[in-house]
Amino acid sequence: MLKKWHGWMTYTDSVKETVQMYEEMFGFKPVREREGVYCFKFENGHFWIIGAPNTSVPFMNFDVSDIESEVERLKKVGVSVEVVMEVHGGKFAFCTDKYGNDFGLFQKTE
Repeated sequence: MLKKWHGWMTYTDSVKETVQMYEEMFGFKPVREREGVYCFKFENGHFWIIGAPNTSVPFMNFDVSDIESEVERLKKVGVSVEVVMEVHGGKFAFCTDKYGNDFGLFQKTE
């Protein structure tokens, strides 16, 4: 079951410049999670800037209580799931709906 939105991701091939832009525009202070990944943490979610080829579509992800059962449920309604992986603090799944929109699922395990 979906619990709430977890955060937004944006991809860029200019990570440092993009981080600086958001700092200047909104006063956001990022936390560097690892090489090429910065996270702005808010009370109700996260916003990541990820070093990767630039896409024009932000990527939204949702908190779930049981990622495996949610993946199975979503597959039955036409969602494709690329991978479920262990990430810092939990498990993450990359998904694409039947219209080609990407989104993610996150299950906190820590």
